[in-house]
Amino acid sequence: MNLRNIFPYSAQVKDISNLIIALVVYAIVAVLANVLLGLLGNLWFVGWLFSLLGWLINVYCGLGAVVAILIFFKVI
Repeated sequence: MNLRNIFPYSAQVKDISNLIIALVVYAIVAVLANVLLGLLGNLWFVGWLFSLLGWLINVYCGLGAVVAILIFFKVI
């Protein structure tokens, strides 16, 4: 499994500015998704689905940030 294919934005990290931009983008996506899905999560019947989707987005953004850091330090 190639992590560069799963996290293409993290694979573009070459220097510290790209790393900071990648981390900020992942943070913004996670925050915006939490706000939007938090509002939709209060719906009665499909709230659990939006909560699950928010959790998956948080995991993806967290792993993307970790992969970006590992690529920056040339571990991957």
